[in-house]
Amino acid sequence: LRLSPAESSRVEEPEWRIWLRRQFSTDAGGLPSPFVRFLACLPYILPLADGGDLAQPLINAFPFCGSFFWVLSPLTALLDVSDLAKEAAFALLLILAFKQDLPRIIRFNLSQAVYLDVTCYAPAILLEVFAPTPWAEYDVGISGPEVLFWSYMLGLVTVAYCFWSNARGFEPDRVPIVSTITDYIVDTPGPRWQ
Repeated sequence: LRLSPAESSRVEEPEWRIWLRRQFSTDAGGLPSPFVRFLACLPYILPLADGGDLAQPLINAFPFCGSFFWVLSPLTALLDVSDLAKEAAFALLLILAFKQDLPRIIRFNLSQAVYLDVTCYAPAILLEVFAPTPWAEYDVGISGPEVLFWSYMLGLVTVAYCFWSNARGFEPDRVPIVSTITDYIVDTPGPRWQ
């Protein structure tokens, strides 16, 4: 059913769409609304939950951190069910990152969370490729699990910075290399899904 321009102007927009448009608007200073800031923080749950099992040494050292990771444990279990679950989460976040209807800060964070999750595992992948035996001790005295742990800790610090930056209403665009790639990807027009 096609409506003429005169008829379409009389059709009322649904309440939920009006509410959503208000939530996506900016305040007088040009900063995103608190709702948009909250949505911008959500994608970073993926890197936190994806490496949740790597946080065990941190929980052993600081038991109060255990409750935070306990909240993430259902999502961690869901991502660990199969590699397909992880790839589906990646695909969903990247598809949403190309939706031009969403504010740029949300699209930027959707994309950056995926790239950040990948960079947490990059050192372990490199070790596995170049190590003569799996998780071999190197002459520097560091093993594969230690590399994974420290790369996850670096990811935790980066996620904390991203939360802090989003809470203030700014894009977390100071993460070396990852933010540069994310900026390029988000500003490049992607495929159009209807």
